[in-house]
Amino acid sequence: MTPEIDEYFAVIEAEHGADSLDRVKQMLEPTGISEQRHPLQQAAKWVLPGIPQVPWHDPYA
Repeated sequence: MTPEIDEYFAVIEAEHGADSLDRVKQMLEPTGISEQRHPLQQAAKWVLPGIPQVPWHDPYA
């Protein structure tokens, strides 16, 4: 990553804990995550790991 991003991440981790950005960092890793994705997510550029594939609200309500 860039030095600027590293600085921003350091500020966030100082305020919210060392593991607060683990999933974001995993998402930004250039390799390894695509093998773990659902087939419908394979082409997506950014997929945050650990988000359930179940809708969290009813779009018809």
